Amino acid sequence: MTTPGHQPRHHDSSFQQHTQRPQQSGGTFAVARKARNLLRRVPVWTWRVLMHSVKASENTRFNVDPIAGVEYVRDIDFVGDGIRAHRLDVITPRLPNGTTAHGTAAAGAADAGAPPALPVYVYFHGGGWTSGDKASLTKYCASQAAGGMVAVNVNYRKAPRFQMAHVLADANAALAWVRQNIAGYGGDPSRIVLGGDSAGGQIAALLTAASFRPELARHHGLTPSLPASDVKGLVQHCSVVDFSVFFDKGFVLSLNFIRMLLPGLHSGARNRGIGGRLGGPGNGASHLEALRKGAGFLPRSNGWIRASRRSL
Repeated sequence: MTTPGHQPRHHDSSFQQHTQRPQQSGGTFAVARKARNLLRRVPVWTWRVLMHSVKASENTRFNVDPIAGVEYVRDIDFVGDGIRAHRLDVITPRLPNGTTAHGTAAAGAADAGAPPALPVYVYFHGGGWTSGDKASLTKYCASQAAGGMVAVNVNYRKAPRFQMAHVLADANAALAWVRQNIAGYGGDPSRIVLGGDSAGGQIAALLTAASFRPELARHHGLTPSLPASDVKGLVQHCSVVDFSVFFDKGFVLSLNFIRMLLPGLHSGARNRGIGGRLGGPGNGASHLEALRKGAGFLPRSNGWIRASRRSL
């Protein structure tokens, strides 16, 4: 679920303090609470309808009074295939002399007076892995840029047409683009913080964990684009990182979200996770165990995030 941006307060030198939590959408959450009273577990199709119904209002309301004092470079194709799911925005602050950070690194290679490179905040939007767009996070990302960093606002392919393997591949490709190109926008590729809201927070957390835990990266078939030493922080806004809650009685989202993200984890089929086999055909208890095992790599229920945070 996407969240609105706001103008940040004045901060001290801590990068983490720049990455404020975007305000929650009261209207959207109110609808979700009412829907929960009607449905014990929200199926995937209901979530998609809900997100589609609030998309237009989110984009309008969250971007009222755009933030000035920053430069927007929109819809950069970080894969090269021309689809919107592979576009990102780079938002940079204006420097005290009225110029922008964009291009200062390249120009400053021979200029000892060039401003220092800024930390980089890469953000993934939410939407329950099935919906959402970077557009509704423009103001939030701009507020972070205004606080003194380079903000990168990223799109990615979504379920149910695509699965977690595609989502992670897209997010990892965006990080590869950032590492190779962000210096030209005044950013420091060795100081990167990943962030996101809702599903985007989970994506950011999983990529962070994969950078620090090679076995997790191998399971998902990833070669992390960022070395662990360049990942300086993780910011999560109202995101699911412990997928074991999907198995708790009364949790609002159904197990079909896990089946959707990890295709093959359904009764009567060969159970396969992304990057690894989870067992043979089964149903009942064996089927549930296959789902639990797959969910353990999404990632916190196996301790991936806790271990990675100790390394940050």
